[in-house]
Amino acid sequence: MSTILDKQVQCPIDGRHTIAESHLQRHIKRCNTLPKPELLPYYKANVNAPSLNKTAQCSTTDKFELRQLSKDEIQTWVSKFKTLFSNLPIPKEEIYHHPAMDEREAECTNKKNPVQQASILGHMGQLGLFNNKPAVFLEFGAGRAELSRYVQRCSNQPNWYILIDRGSARLKHDSRIVKDMKERGFPEPSITRCKIDIKDFDLGYYLDRKPFEGPIHAYSKHLCGAATDLTLSCLNQWKTDTIFIALCCHHRCQWHLLNPTTMSILQEWGIDNPHAFQVLCQMTGWAINSLRPNITELGGADTHFSGMCHKDRTEIGLMCKHIINYARCLTLSRLGYNAWLVKYVSSNATLENVALIATRKEQ
Repeated sequence: MSTILDKQVQCPIDGRHTIAESHLQRHIKRCNTLPKPELLPYYKANVNAPSLNKTAQCSTTDKFELRQLSKDEIQTWVSKFKTLFSNLPIPKEEIYHHPAMDEREAECTNKKNPVQQASILGHMGQLGLFNNKPAVFLEFGAGRAELSRYVQRCSNQPNWYILIDRGSARLKHDSRIVKDMKERGFPEPSITRCKIDIKDFDLGYYLDRKPFEGPIHAYSKHLCGAATDLTLSCLNQWKTDTIFIALCCHHRCQWHLLNPTTMSILQEWGIDNPHAFQVLCQMTGWAINSLRPNITELGGADTHFSGMCHKDRTEIGLMCKHIINYARCLTLSRLGYNAWLVKYVSSNATLENVALIATRKEQ
């Protein structure tokens, strides 16, 4: 405990703030300000964004809003996406549960997060991820790592967790993951947190130093837009055994950050340039737009720039999301995985209710 007499010293990581000298060593391990990314040992510029070296990034003049397009052009794209969607398989609803979440669900008034986590854990259990064997667990977009805490409770093995997120989350669960095992008398897992953009994350830095032979599993509950595509590129460079990604925020995808195989698939489908892809991504936002006051599902066509009612826009938005999702699924299939899409929770829990699952094919 610091006292009023404690000497204040500059933080050696970020001199813009000070810390009590008696807390310095503990603070260094927890400081939210990290060195410049390029100084991190696991930093490798654009390692998971190979298209950046081949495709020019969109300039600000290339960007646009759908409302800038004519109704005729919008309808041309809508017709194209409808035709494409009609030729794609639709994911089944597979909602699972895991008893590890029972207590958490009971104590939460808002069931949204625990319901999603319970189904993710249920799917992971079905895939054999909790089979009494130590493993490397990679959580992308880890945030507070609450999901990893429950993964460990299901496994109870001395796993290695690598938690990747470019942000600084408060109230992290990292230490609780270890504490839970101590209290239950199970072996302690190892926790490694990496604060970095997935685009520049060199997973090989860690996997080359893997302390045990065991499977590699990757998962995420909330991986926004382009982060999913970067993650697929990252994982493809290593023999990842299992992938589970809850897909969301398709409006934040970017052409130049796509996995090259995904880009090739979209080009085969006629979505062959940044403009076409941006139209597709922006229309995905229609899937989750709420109704405006005094507008019914069948209303709004006379006031919306597209000339379409809310119900029709929602349907098109869902179609556009599925086009992106299925391109990612097909990407993993072409890269040596058994891959499929599922609706892992109901749309009442979240409108972003589709997950991408993949297991590596036997070599």
